[in-house]
Amino acid sequence: MAPSNDHLSSQIKLTLQHFIKAKMIFFWTQLPSTRKIQQYFPDVEDPSDIEQIEKFFRASRIFFYAKIRQVARALFAQKPHAHYNAITIREDYKFYKLLSYYFDPLRSIKPPEEFRCTVIQSIQDYFVALQTGVEDESEFMRRVGQAMMQIEKDPPEWLQSRDFMEFVHPEGDPPSR
Repeated sequence: MAPSNDHLSSQIKLTLQHFIKAKMIFFWTQLPSTRKIQQYFPDVEDPSDIEQIEKFFRASRIFFYAKIRQVARALFAQKPHAHYNAITIREDYKFYKLLSYYFDPLRSIKPPEEFRCTVIQSIQDYFVALQTGVEDESEFMRRVGQAMMQIEKDPPEWLQSRDFMEFVHPEGDPPSR
């Protein structure tokens, strides 16, 4: 027996808005559990859609790690004996803006300070790995993953809502909620 039209209309398929939302959520949490994804995307119930969102977060982490490696290697090439605490990233750095634009393609919010802390901590961890000769990919990702989990927090309530796009103002001020 074929499913009723009511059943088909109640199923949500992922849209561009879901991917924009996932990118923006990455500012606060880079390793969300399945349970957290279900919380952040209340309109998504299909397990295959939830799996797609999980894959999207994995792909975002790969992009993030690649950019972190690139910057850490450049810093290491310039000053291999520098102390890792000397590494800082300002909001006006081209690299940081690139990450900000990637994770907020609408440029609708200012990235939270936690994200900048995650970026700095990740670069510092990779820099130390280069200094100690431990450039093993899995070891680096484990270290950065641990650092990320310490900094992560839930995204703001407005971003977790079904109607989050009502609060997004492209190229404008962040939501007031």
